[in-house]
Amino acid sequence: MITIPTVFILGAGASAEYGFPLGNDLVRMIVAGTEGNGPLYPELLAAGFSGTEVTTFSRKLRDSDSLSIDTFLEGNGGGQFQPIGKAAIAITILRAEQMSIVGQKWLGQNVPADHWLRYVWNLMRSGCASSKDFTKNKVAVVTFNYDRSVEWYFRTVLESAFNLPGPSDAATLFESAVQVAHLHGKIAHREFGQYNTLSGQEVKQIASGIRVVHDAADEPQFKTAYKLFGEAQLLCLLGFGYHPVNIDRLRLNQSLPRHTAILAST
Repeated sequence: MITIPTVFILGAGASAEYGFPLGNDLVRMIVAGTEGNGPLYPELLAAGFSGTEVTTFSRKLRDSDSLSIDTFLEGNGGGQFQPIGKAAIAITILRAEQMSIVGQKWLGQNVPADHWLRYVWNLMRSGCASSKDFTKNKVAVVTFNYDRSVEWYFRTVLESAFNLPGPSDAATLFESAVQVAHLHGKIAHREFGQYNTLSGQEVKQIASGIRVVHDAADEPQFKTAYKLFGEAQLLCLLGFGYHPVNIDRLRLNQSLPRHTAILAST
């Protein structure tokens, strides 16, 4: 078990080996997907956006040369592109979740020989004679990522490892053991990887969980993160790009106790 209060901060690199795009790759995928013949175009039209709105958004995003979709949407004066941007993010990430399963990036033949989620899971499982013991772990996750890879992975392995009745039982066990804060939100109203052609209403539903952050102090997920940092004895940053804006928003200098150990990677 992990008995030292530990918080993982995840950037895009933490999901990359499981088939999810890095920030600049997500921008390129959304630009290509929102062009006239792109896969996102008809679903955005179904959600009520006009063809002109979609193509204008695609062109502006392309010409902004932004390294991340978050930066583009946060800097967009008046929020003109936020609704369509959130929808495009949600569709693209849901499609990536589906492809990560189809491509067997998790529990099939294409799984990396030694990936970080497996390592953490086996540390947490060690010494657990029952599912009740698993809840004694002291682990939390703060992620900048929209995907739900951490939740899906643990739901899958917990169900099999402890012979639980079903996925919902595994999800409940995970939620009781590990708090996950998605700083920029996550896909809503849809299970991990359950993508097919979406109706307009479904596009609006999955996009409702995406957040565009202007002031971190006003965001509930950031407030949750600050509380978790204040309780941490070990902080692990994985796949993180260390963008100055993101570092500032984390407020680690203000939130972390002085004795907290920090392990960091990119």
